[in-house]
Amino acid sequence: MNQQYVNLFCEELLQATKSAIDGSEEDLRIRCERIFLNFLPQWGIEYDTARYEFHMGKAGFTDSLFGHVVIEYKKYGLLKSAATFLKAEKQLNNYLEAEAKRIGNSVESYVGVLFDGQHIAFVRWAGNEWRPTKKLIFTEDTAKMLLQYIHSLSSYPLDPAVLTRLLGPNSKVAADCLSSLWDAFKIRRQRTEMLFKEWSRLFGQVTGFEHGQNKDLVEFARNHGVDNICDLDKFIFVMHTYYALLIKLLAAELLTYFRHGLGSSYVEHLLTLNQDTLKDELEHLENGGVYKDNLINNFLEGDFFCWYLGEWSDPLGDAMKNLAGEIAKFEPATSILDPTRIEDLLKKLYQNLVPPSVRHDLGEFYTPDWLAEHVLNKVGFSGKDKRRILDPTCGSGTFLVMALKMLISEVRQKEDGAVVLDRILDQVVGFDLNPLAVIAARTNYLLALGDLINQTDKPIEIPIYLTDSIFAPHPVQEGTEVNYVYKINTIHKDIDVSIPTEIIETGKLGILLAAVEYAVMTYTKDKEKATLYLKNSLKQEGLPEKYLSQLVIIYEQIAYLHTKEWNRIWCRIIKNHYASAFVGKFDLIVGNPPWLRWTRLPEGYRETVKEYCKQYGLFSKDVWVGGIETDISTVVLYSACERWLADKGTLAFLITRTVFKSESSEGFRNFRLLGEDKPLGVYEVEDMTDIKPFEGVTNKTSLILLKKGRKTTYPLKYVVWSKKKPGKISDKASLQEVMAKVKQEPIVAYPLYENGGPWLTVPAEELDTCKAMIGSSPYRGRKGVCADSNGIYWLDNMQPQGKKSIRFTNNPGLGRNSQIPKVSDTIEKELVYPLARGRDIKPFCFDYSGMCIILPQKGMDGFPEEYMMQNYPHTLEYLMRFETNKGLLSKRSSYRRFSVRRNAPVYSMWNVGDYTFAPYKVAWSEISSGLVSAVLSDIDHPVLGKKLVIPDHKIYFAYMEDENEAYYLCACLNSDPVRAFVKGYTEGTQIAAHVLEYVRIPKFDAGNKNHLALAQISKDLHNEACTDDKILKKATKRINDLVTMIMEQET
Repeated sequence: MNQQYVNLFCEELLQATKSAIDGSEEDLRIRCERIFLNFLPQWGIEYDTARYEFHMGKAGFTDSLFGHVVIEYKKYGLLKSAATFLKAEKQLNNYLEAEAKRIGNSVESYVGVLFDGQHIAFVRWAGNEWRPTKKLIFTEDTAKMLLQYIHSLSSYPLDPAVLTRLLGPNSKVAADCLSSLWDAFKIRRQRTEMLFKEWSRLFGQVTGFEHGQNKDLVEFARNHGVDNICDLDKFIFVMHTYYALLIKLLAAELLTYFRHGLGSSYVEHLLTLNQDTLKDELEHLENGGVYKDNLINNFLEGDFFCWYLGEWSDPLGDAMKNLAGEIAKFEPATSILDPTRIEDLLKKLYQNLVPPSVRHDLGEFYTPDWLAEHVLNKVGFSGKDKRRILDPTCGSGTFLVMALKMLISEVRQKEDGAVVLDRILDQVVGFDLNPLAVIAARTNYLLALGDLINQTDKPIEIPIYLTDSIFAPHPVQEGTEVNYVYKINTIHKDIDVSIPTEIIETGKLGILLAAVEYAVMTYTKDKEKATLYLKNSLKQEGLPEKYLSQLVIIYEQIAYLHTKEWNRIWCRIIKNHYASAFVGKFDLIVGNPPWLRWTRLPEGYRETVKEYCKQYGLFSKDVWVGGIETDISTVVLYSACERWLADKGTLAFLITRTVFKSESSEGFRNFRLLGEDKPLGVYEVEDMTDIKPFEGVTNKTSLILLKKGRKTTYPLKYVVWSKKKPGKISDKASLQEVMAKVKQEPIVAYPLYENGGPWLTVPAEELDTCKAMIGSSPYRGRKGVCADSNGIYWLDNMQPQGKKSIRFTNNPGLGRNSQIPKVSDTIEKELVYPLARGRDIKPFCFDYSGMCIILPQKGMDGFPEEYMMQNYPHTLEYLMRFETNKGLLSKRSSYRRFSVRRNAPVYSMWNVGDYTFAPYKVAWSEISSGLVSAVLSDIDHPVLGKKLVIPDHKIYFAYMEDENEAYYLCACLNSDPVRAFVKGYTEGTQIAAHVLEYVRIPKFDAGNKNHLALAQISKDLHNEACTDDKILKKATKRINDLVTMIMEQET
């Protein structure tokens, strides 16, 4: 269908209606039907003259945007009366419902048309009711609207499920494109290599896949005709290229339709081109020309995925045409004809394109629409006011699209279109550091705007920027000027950028950076001519010559990269990064920042933002000896609040629950901006761990809500979500459906100490009791022995060999190191001890599993080799065979981290000291659904004889010499009040030594009858609890009463 065809149809239909002014309803119907029957069969659309219904023929689209368009004719001009219009509307609604029921179709597949030749209105089913448009005068524009609804019968909707089916990983077009792109990439030229390496470095979390490491990715690649993959990050780059190209073509198609209307198609135009002209057109697309032709200035900037043009081939061109042909089957007017379909269109496509395990490795968890809607509701965004909203890590734009949907629905019918467009572009903004996410978000933004972009004839900028939400340009006083400085890392040479404030505030940065890029391309080795050109550029923009030196410095740095064929993206990247410095402040900041551990970030990027993290104490306390625990989402939160959140503004982020309870997040919980010396007032947290809102991912999701400038006061509201019934909550569910399946329990959060203490989360009525328990005990917790190669040190099958030795075969399967060989050997039994594992600890019960451990030391370091050779030669020989052949002992992480610098023997183990050999240890498992404790001492081992039990590194323990004291402490830890308290502030995998630091347990007093009573009950239970739960339950009440009395006496 072309524009001429559309105009002819509308012209004849308008003429037909004018001819029916004095006629009957039947006369109008006959005149219109003659035109429908003449034009529509060319699209395969049939018109049922008996039912006044348009539908597809037998070869029609089962997934078309609408299935049926039904016209209700009325006598010319009859709908002018409001009463008559309402009566006709009701009559049409009843007919549509009856027809849907008769045929067995959904009412959503019907569009009704009220038409009297002078007026027209359209009726659709949305939100469980029929919703009409307002009554419109029948003109050429509304005739085109009618034709658009009819045309939609032959087109697929822009729907995530349909897009995935036709263009996703299991489609033929995806297979052909990925195979052709991979073949082209394998013979890459220098510029392609540059784009790949810079993408890999800048977005280094997608690298690090060793060959064959991710089996899902290997299988995925092979299923798409890609063999012999040596570097999986290269194939991810190719996958992203396909996805990016799909988005670019889809965006170009949308823009062409929005700007030029029905009958105009960019992808259909591509299908008419030969190989040479197709490549030229795609170069115009990749340079941003197609979008600028349609008045979108910034759709493509700093893109890494245009490399395929430099590797062009006929098979690649054919694959591009196949992709264009599939996109041509979709209805670009989807968001206009059915506004309820405005959503993050591209999220699902990408989720289905990339295997889940790969997305998990990349830290990519895409927010369900219902959850984004809930977050916006929590911050009070509805589109009714003019509060500005930012998502600083917007991904494909889920939160932004939801905000746009609310905003457009609220204001479109109330304000002038041009005013609405300007308001939206200023009000809803997003950032992301991933170039693929940026073009996806811009496309979703464009789709949400729809034909609103036609409300201006001036170029517009979609406010989604390729920029970093942590390391942003910042002001620096340089002499008498304030310049905004930034550093961009490249493989060859870093680019140091310093931009005067005036250049940015006057909006001239983009123009001047374009001038720098032109100077680099034209005068690469002629600095004098380049300087003159830049001088003239400043003059043309009305800016003083004093800024020339700063432009020349940028020119020199990029010109150097140009000589290395490492250019043509940097000026555009600089422009985007600087956009974040001058977008202003926002009333609302929302989002789902990346849940990525510090160690997963690119090394260069870690160094860049390290000082900022240290400033806010966002590292764990032992970070500089190797224990970096921070989650990057906490860094994004502080940066966003500091740079873009307005005073009294609200932030709502989805982050991991562990940041509220783990010791390593103490700095985060200070909730204070140091630069501005302003507090951040957290006023509510929602804990969604139980409902698992992210598809296919088990993580501890929580929502934090805070206000800038307000102090966090405790106790604060903490809401725990849980499912009413077992089962999965679909990511496709509506918010209303989700809320019907969950319950929300309001409890409270309270810190264990000031200035960042872990949060205790308990019901409000229990808080006072728990607060009375906050304190510390006189006991110190220790971590059990760390072997780091269990298959070497742990023994589970032994026989006596004489009086002093044992014979055994090690079990390599006990650890994760597949390089450990299976060997049989004889060693001295003096260095072998029964081992307590976390799973062996039950309430008042050490349920020994039979495991033993070789422990070649008494203190922090292993016994010297000379001592071992003299006293335990067989044990030394056994251990050293693992070092001699493969260096397995020296490769252990604990040895490298702690023992190398001490020059300790290579077989040394960590977490060993006098405490390890204390006669009594009160032990608890680190990984457990709740605190449970047992006393460890010695046991009669069938092979080793009477021997002290040694705790594994998954156990924490307090050590002591006195038996009664040990049993007393064990009873305290197993009491319900203490267990409830500990559960209130710990994560299930973090029941560590802090138990004794935060719970106020009095020191054992042998003269206190309650202390002695607890000790005796505990000792008795250790003899019986492993076999009789009834005895344990009966004793629990007495234990609870005694512990409560002891606590009250100490208050």
